[in-house]
Amino acid sequence: MGISIPDSYILPADDNNHTLIKKLTKLPLSDLISLFSRWLLDNENFESDKQEEYDKALYAKNHTLNEDFVYLQQSKKLNTNHIIYKLIQKYFSFNIKMKHLAELDCKILKYSTNESFKWTCSRIINTVLDTSNNGNNPLFYTIDIPKFQQFLMKDFENIHAIHLYSCENFDPELPLILCRIQIFGTLFGPNTSQPVISSSKLPYYIAFRKYQTLHIFSTTINKDDVFSKLILKSLCKSISSDNYGCNYIYLKNYLDIEPTFNLKNLYKYFCTPLQNINGPWLPYLEQKVDPLLNSTGDISPFYIKNKKNIDSHNDSKQTKTIYKFKGILPNNVSNDYLNPEHINYNSVVPVTNVEYYTKHILSDTSTPVNINISLKGKDVFAGLHKLCDDGFIDVERIPNWLCGQNSLSSGYIDENNNFKKLKKSGRLI
Repeated sequence: MGISIPDSYILPADDNNHTLIKKLTKLPLSDLISLFSRWLLDNENFESDKQEEYDKALYAKNHTLNEDFVYLQQSKKLNTNHIIYKLIQKYFSFNIKMKHLAELDCKILKYSTNESFKWTCSRIINTVLDTSNNGNNPLFYTIDIPKFQQFLMKDFENIHAIHLYSCENFDPELPLILCRIQIFGTLFGPNTSQPVISSSKLPYYIAFRKYQTLHIFSTTINKDDVFSKLILKSLCKSISSDNYGCNYIYLKNYLDIEPTFNLKNLYKYFCTPLQNINGPWLPYLEQKVDPLLNSTGDISPFYIKNKKNIDSHNDSKQTKTIYKFKGILPNNVSNDYLNPEHINYNSVVPVTNVEYYTKHILSDTSTPVNINISLKGKDVFAGLHKLCDDGFIDVERIPNWLCGQNSLSSGYIDENNNFKKLKKSGRLI
């Protein structure tokens, strides 16, 4: 049986001072003050059945901390790092509880991505019921966090101690429950049977919907990480025990989707109506585009409800690129909007890493040539959109698959310039 670390456990100050201050500087001032205020009330064991009384006490703490911050900033001329150091020293004596560190880590996820790990997405699969209905009616589940913690304790042996923290609404844009799991190594002293914390690993995170859960978002340090696999195995056991008729539950990873630093992108892709929709295809979802067929019989993103074809020679280059990458212009478009300085190049679902593969036969030598295209960046299709406007790419010739038509998916481009999705193994799907 693993060892559960309580929320009140305090890590040695030498282990977290530098890291703690570095993390706190990532928060906006309002969130930083609010976080400190809640920590102070928690340390004072403030209890009240009335939310109004708690809010009043929280406001008083906010006011005091704000005054301290302004005083240190204006009178002492200290920078933010030194101010945070002084506040922690004054109010907490560097004795930060395990719960507070976990709360801070979850709060930071709203504002920045942690480059120590990447997010992946898995689907909950019931090998009995999902198979019987051929996957046509996917089953949804509710995660019982206390039961999940029980299985974690069972699956991890005595040499490991675990702290599990969960929170809701850590980011207003992500209606998910976030679980932070941190694993510690333990040692048993020669004169005691009680374990002593000897080392710690980076936290693991799991996110899922509160109700009607089908997808599990999780972090991993690398693909062969044993601890992350064991954590997900414990999660599967907790789901199985809570659902009648579930003989076996496992998580199927989406191998064709590259792990990403950005959880919001994965959420938009799997848990919203925007799934598999990006760039010129978004207006179909919003019913702004008439799904007419072009000469090849394929649905074309280039025909808008007013029957305007972007291939019209009367359109400006900027108009054509907006139609091609975004699908439609905003209402009441002015000439000023078409100025590249005012165009919003950001994609609906920013793609940071995508690859395309194709093979061509050189007409003069009949020699096959393999071509791999790898695109990486904060928003690769926004970048291509900008390159078209700047004249580096010909908007008349750029294919649809280079305009974000296939969203996050990498794939193979056949001889007819059609896109076929690829799994990581290289097989077509």
